[in-house]
Amino acid sequence: MSWLFKLLGGWGNLKELVIQLLKAAKNVTANVRQGEKDKKVDDAIAAVRDPAHRMRKRKPKQRRPAD
Repeated sequence: MSWLFKLLGGWGNLKELVIQLLKAAKNVTANVRQGEKDKKVDDAIAAVRDPAHRMRKRKPKQRRPAD
């Protein structure tokens, strides 16, 4: 019967641990999402600064025909 009391007493610690794990997982996914946005912004800035970069990024069917 004492094991039951220990289990019930440890429930609060277990609950707190699960909450911390969920918060950590949420932070990781947010960081990944922010990193992807940062990369897209960096690519957009590079494309504006370098016109040749825009030509390389175009799909082949969007390129102008050669003279």
